[in-house]
Amino acid sequence: MNIPTIIAVVSGGALGALGRLIVLETTHRYLPDATFPLGTLYVNLIGSFCVGILFAYFNHTNLSPYIKLFVATGFLGAFTTFSTFAIESVMLMENSKFLYALFNVIANTLGSIVAAAVAYFVTTALLRWL
Repeated sequence: MNIPTIIAVVSGGALGALGRLIVLETTHRYLPDATFPLGTLYVNLIGSFCVGILFAYFNHTNLSPYIKLFVATGFLGAFTTFSTFAIESVMLMENSKFLYALFNVIANTLGSIVAAAVAYFVTTALLRWL
């Protein structure tokens, strides 16, 4: 690991964490009484969709590895959150909201995979067409 790698990941991570905070606070501002953790679902779906686009783009371009690290590992790594999704699912179960917990698990896992796949395959097709 070298200094440019650290700078790329740390600076991308700082911006990604800030982006997640903005999405979570905006979600809470407009849906303050939501019993379901929509903000976390939003960041995970958005981040998965974006990573699908990026990896398709990365496969078709010769981009600097530092840009890839900045965007994918740093920004999207900090923007998305598996640990928050996990603890929010546990908290839903602890509060006897088992259907919400089940939906949270399905929506975050399956939804993120579908979002990444759709974005990846659509972007790949578009890049081949262009």
